Amino acid sequence: MVDVFNLTEEWLARLRSSFARSASEADDFNYVNLGDSIATGVIGINGKSQHYAAVAAQLVAERLGLSARRGLRTPDDLGADAPMTLGGHGWRIESGGLYGGGCFQLDADDAVLHVLPQPLSRAVRIAHRGALEYSTDRGGSWHPVNTRSGHALSRSEIHLTGCQVWFRRRGRIMWLQDRPAAPGIAWYTSGVGATRIGDLERRLAEDRDTGYRAYGVLAPDLLTIEIGVNDTIHADEENPTNSANALRRVLAGLRAHGSQSLALIGAPPVRLDYQPGTWRVVDAYREIYRPVAGEFGIPLLECLTRWSNYDRAFARGFLTDQVHPSALGHADLAAGVADLLLSATSDRRS
Repeated sequence: MVDVFNLTEEWLARLRSSFARSASEADDFNYVNLGDSIATGVIGINGKSQHYAAVAAQLVAERLGLSARRGLRTPDDLGADAPMTLGGHGWRIESGGLYGGGCFQLDADDAVLHVLPQPLSRAVRIAHRGALEYSTDRGGSWHPVNTRSGHALSRSEIHLTGCQVWFRRRGRIMWLQDRPAAPGIAWYTSGVGATRIGDLERRLAEDRDTGYRAYGVLAPDLLTIEIGVNDTIHADEENPTNSANALRRVLAGLRAHGSQSLALIGAPPVRLDYQPGTWRVVDAYREIYRPVAGEFGIPLLECLTRWSNYDRAFARGFLTDQVHPSALGHADLAAGVADLLLSATSDRRS
């Protein structure tokens, strides 16, 4: 099990409350991981199904006798999942969206987005802006999607009467989420193309804090923030003090916009000759990760403590190169995440 720093009873109580609320509403327990572009699962593993977020969800689902599934669908997922088709004119996929692939921007009245929900779904949830309409009868009738004016994001739920839902008119769709007939453990790992903490802060703050707002609207039961190693291996370019302050602002921004159950995932060990100067990953834990986790009262999963130094981690098969975790490394890290999730179902720590 991955070592956890600063796992307090207050934090556990909040997670249990969130889990209990989901269970009482016959809804999924949602776990989302936020990180840099590596979080999409293309380096060291075959795909997102081997990412620690997916493995952790599967472990918890098996323990609780539930199903584990990928809960969110975004433009970045089109190639693999093919749940959406684009029709009409005016569709484009914007860069810089929350989940690494952009958001759907509908800028022509006759364009239509055709969504195929997962089997046995009873509703589709969306985060959106603008004057959208939807249809559940192949465009036979259209209904307005509730929205707010200005720059605020709205969350809507459309109950299904068929096996598909169409959207049209002007607006943006940030993400879609199926609400299944039977609840389970829903996961998603979200890469936003931010290789450093400062980049992550800038991406979340774009377009009047759209990123922060979208996570708040999504309101996952647990949101883990994966801290990459670039703030360490490029410490000659990024001042460590700036990285710590950027992480503080990220956590404060997420909380201010409604994300409450947060946890940090620490960086893995890195080969020494891949880190310039005297700054090391171990220094990042001492100067950035632990102090910030303590200030915000959130747990930190310490990959470095569990795996020891780079040579030992590589010899054990946890790393696939100078920095990236292997499938075995993701599985080992998933054990720590699963322990956090399982703690929500018990009155005491696992």
